Amino acid sequence: MSGWIAVAYFLPDDGGETFVALMTALPHTLSRGVVCQAPTAYRLRLGSLATATFLRMAVQEIAVADDEHPYLDEGDLYVPDAARPDCERELASRCMTGATWHQIVLAEFRNTKARATFEAALSEAWP
Repeated sequence: MSGWIAVAYFLPDDGGETFVALMTALPHTLSRGVVCQAPTAYRLRLGSLATATFLRMAVQEIAVADDEHPYLDEGDLYVPDAARPDCERELASRCMTGATWHQIVLAEFRNTKARATFEAALSEAWP
């Protein structure tokens, strides 16, 4: 999709409720202007880089900011759905606190107008 604008959004970890509200709020006319992937992974933000490093060594399926996940900040972890239970068990067994989970939604927009419409709907779904 050459020329499209790719953006990652971090939605609250609410079981997909915000994502459903967002998709419901989008106008029908936007359907050709946006491609949106349903959440299949999480951004995990931990209290320290040391904790993130340890967790990454313990759970092999998680990743960090790199060419494949450039939208993550340093210290953020990319956690696929299937790896979340392992991460939660590891965090709990080591009494690691301060974990913040967000669902990752990847979207591509045909133009800036489509992006603005999407972001307006997002602000309605998640004020």
